[in-house]
Amino acid sequence: MPGIRLKDIPPFVRVVHPGDEFMVGFSQRELKRAKSASAIIFNTFDELEDDILDTLSLMFPLCYGIGPVHLLETNNVDRSLDIIKSNLWIEDPKCLKWLDGKEPLSVVYVNFGSITVMTPQQLVEFCWGLAKSNYSFLWIIRPDLVIGDSAVLPPEFLAETSSRGLLASWCPQEQVLNHPSIGGFLTHSGWNSTIESISSGVPMICWPFFADQQPNCWWSCNKWMIAMEIDNNVKSDEVSKLVIELMSGERGNEMRKNSFILSSMDSTQKNQPHVVCIPFPAQGHINPMLKLAKILHSKGFFITFVNTEFSHQRLLRTLGSAVLHDLPSFHFETISDSLPPPENPEATQDTTSTLKSLHENSLGPFKSVLYKASTLYSPVTCIVADFLMGFTLPAAEELDIPGILFWTSGAGSLICYDHYPTLIQKGLMPLKGK
Repeated sequence: MPGIRLKDIPPFVRVVHPGDEFMVGFSQRELKRAKSASAIIFNTFDELEDDILDTLSLMFPLCYGIGPVHLLETNNVDRSLDIIKSNLWIEDPKCLKWLDGKEPLSVVYVNFGSITVMTPQQLVEFCWGLAKSNYSFLWIIRPDLVIGDSAVLPPEFLAETSSRGLLASWCPQEQVLNHPSIGGFLTHSGWNSTIESISSGVPMICWPFFADQQPNCWWSCNKWMIAMEIDNNVKSDEVSKLVIELMSGERGNEMRKNSFILSSMDSTQKNQPHVVCIPFPAQGHINPMLKLAKILHSKGFFITFVNTEFSHQRLLRTLGSAVLHDLPSFHFETISDSLPPPENPEATQDTTSTLKSLHENSLGPFKSVLYKASTLYSPVTCIVADFLMGFTLPAAEELDIPGILFWTSGAGSLICYDHYPTLIQKGLMPLKGK
């Protein structure tokens, strides 16, 4: 762990508070005892912590990453067992309904877990930090969150944030983190919260309290690059600054991309395969790509079909808006072609101008569509692009997923294009004379 600080070590080991001496001795005894176990299993997955698991395997008996257990439970356990709950707090049902009314990636989720406590002053600093950020938030405030007192929020804070903040005593966290409106998570860095956030592709602000939370925070910020740390001596200005960066800053966007990549690496994910199809914006190219997308959909694939805004509007006028909405596992997205709108909205666009503009301007918007689709639905697992839309391949490479090109004409014509350099070299092209 290069660069780790003493503050990143679990506080029990630091022997700062009375009683911590017992925890140091206890941890050493249990580590020694663990060597006699048949195996040690971890609520993690190999792609996330392979190097750590490899190192532990040299120290202990067989070590296996079997997680994330919350995803395995969701995807494999008989639903008749859903009545068996593990929460010691009663969940507030209004949280999800409130989130349904929010825009994608617009809400900060704040939850410091079931044990973390803070001082009244720290509570006030978090209050005004969230208020100054101007972002919507869902804040879970347990009755015992404040040390030796009940959590009393400033009336001015409640009045200022009443239209964009929701307070609850507890919530179904896995469902909240998977909700499309959630854009970031202010957390205590408990492992359950950390791995649930990773699985959902949600970046974090970490405020660790004790136990494993300090090293969890260090890994999230320094190894996985999916989080930012907030100082223990919390101040409202720092809270506001980090929330704004998390939700809309360059660093926040980078962390969101890293979070998505980690969530895609989790081999226990049982989401249906998610294919993004992007045709060249012309009738003869959209037609076969759309047919291919429908075939893939019939085989169990989730489809995100990406048109240019110009082509999509033409489809809407032809088919009607209802046809392209609310289709199960088949979703349409658009990117701009960055061309001036034609005088005739039904005109066929110039091929050369369209190609040039798309290849110069559209990779960034296309990446944004990929991240949005992965966040709202499930991680994108493959890109199928028209052969003329090869600018999309770097996005596939960046996400480490297959990038497939679809040549919508006969194979013989591609051979002809491939011979262009030879014909030019021989002086046979371009044609001369009349």
